[in-house]
Amino acid sequence: MVTQGIPEIRDLARVGVRRVSLGPWPMMAAMCLIGQAAAGVAASKQYGTFLQPNA
Repeated sequence: MVTQGIPEIRDLARVGVRRVSLGPWPMMAAMCLIGQAAAGVAASKQYGTFLQPNA
């Protein structure tokens, strides 16, 4: 599983590693963004940034 200090994927592949797990990190990153969007909705009392994040 990926963690700090792990070699680069190409280096792992060179020694035979065929699968690398990202563990919970993608989900945790997504939840952080969702929390920020929800905080923006709560602060502004408007849904705009939540429904159109690229606007």
